[in-house]
Amino acid sequence: MTMDVLFHPIRMHQAVFDRFLSGFVTVYRRASGESKSFNSDGHAYRGVYFIGRKKKLSELCGEE
Repeated sequence: MTMDVLFHPIRMHQAVFDRFLSGFVTVYRRASGESKSFNSDGHAYRGVYFIGRKKKLSELCGEE
């Protein structure tokens, strides 16, 4: 099995990714530079493993 079959073909820019994740409260986040789990077959892949909770509407609107 080749790498293009293993990974989704859409590659988001970091700004799009960060904007999307701003709608969530971070529960757990691990980036490729912080973990060896992104290494496979001698390749160092870039990525983020993210677990979050969707923000409440009041959190999104900045209401207290």
